[in-house]
Amino acid sequence: AGSKVEDAPVKFNIASVNVEKTGLNYRDETTGSHYALKDISLKTGRIADGVPAKIEFTATLQASQPKSVKLIAGHPLDIATQLKTTLTFDLEKLAYRLEGLDLQAKGVAPGIDNLKASLALPMLEGNAQSFKASMLTLGLDMQQPEQAFKLKLSSPVNGNLEIPQFNLSDITLAVSATGDKLPNKSVSSEMNGTPARSSLASAAEIFAICISDSTPSCMRAPPEQETTMSGCLR
Repeated sequence: AGSKVEDAPVKFNIASVNVEKTGLNYRDETTGSHYALKDISLKTGRIADGVPAKIEFTATLQASQPKSVKLIAGHPLDIATQLKTTLTFDLEKLAYRLEGLDLQAKGVAPGIDNLKASLALPMLEGNAQSFKASMLTLGLDMQQPEQAFKLKLSSPVNGNLEIPQFNLSDITLAVSATGDKLPNKSVSSEMNGTPARSSLASAAEIFAICISDSTPSCMRAPPEQETTMSGCLR
C-alpha cells in the first residue's frame, strides 16, 4: 500500500496566486554593494494540471556600488521588467507549454543611458530534457554616451537542457548603429544563416565586443568600411 501512495502522481489545484509590492534585498558588507528586487508583482489564473494559466509578473532589478567605486557613466543598474504568458503543464509527462510569452525590460545600466529589450515566443513546448519554439524574437535598443544601436534577432529554436545546447535553425540578425565617430555617422548590418549550434556564452562574447568602449568592434568600423553590410552566419 505504501508503494502505491509513493508512486501516485502529485496533484494540486490552486485557484490563483496574487503577490503585490514585495521585495528582496541583499547587501555585500565586504564591498558595500547593494542588490534589490523591488516592486515584485505576480498574478495568475487557476493553476492545475492540464489547465492553461495566465501569468503576469513585474519586478525592478537594482544594484548599486558604494560612492568610493566609480561607476561607468555614473549609472547604477536599474531595470524594470514585465513578463506575460500562458502556462500549461502535464505533471505525469513532466511536460509544459508556454503560449504568447512576452518579456519587456527597460532602464539604465553601467555604461548604458537608455536600455530597452524584448523577448517574444509565440509557442514554447518542452520537458525536463528538451524544448522547442517555432519562433524566437529578440530585440535590443540601447544608448551609450557616444553611440546608440539597435539589434533584432529572430529564429526557430530548440535545445537540450542536459548537455546543455540550443540550436537556432534559421537566424535573421539585423544590427544598426549611429554615432558621430562612425563613418557617415551610421553603420548597419544584416545576416542570415543556419548555424548548427549556438551557445549563450558565444553570444554574450559577441555582444560584449560590440558595446565595449575599449575594443574595436562592429560598432566602430574603420573609415573605409561601407555603411551597409550583409553576410551569412556559418
